[in-house]
Amino acid sequence: FKKGLMFISVSLTGTILNQFIHAGVLDFYCAPKWALGLIGFCFLFGIVVGCLTITRCGDIYGRRPIYMAGLILHLCIMSMLLFSHNVHLDYGLLFLLGYSVTMRLYVGYTYNVEM
Repeated sequence: FKKGLMFISVSLTGTILNQFIHAGVLDFYCAPKWALGLIGFCFLFGIVVGCLTITRCGDIYGRRPIYMAGLILHLCIMSMLLFSHNVHLDYGLLFLLGYSVTMRLYVGYTYNVEM
């Protein structure tokens, strides 16, 4: 298989994450443990930063624009993550994904409760 098309091929016994780790697309097979753990850290750090900043923006500028921006941002980030083959770009995208989770879920929940 070519590296660029490896994410499409999923075996019956494995998952897409296993294909990324073992096939060498992101080259985590021989990477140190902190490099793999940084994936979760970046996502959770994005949620923390989003909770400290974007929830207050939802109070000031309105919840609907923040919620809609979160939906669009989430769609763009997920599309970019699908085609990304650079681990450093993925770290940044996962931070932004955590930020968009705050926009979609936390601000969006409050917006939907008020409707």
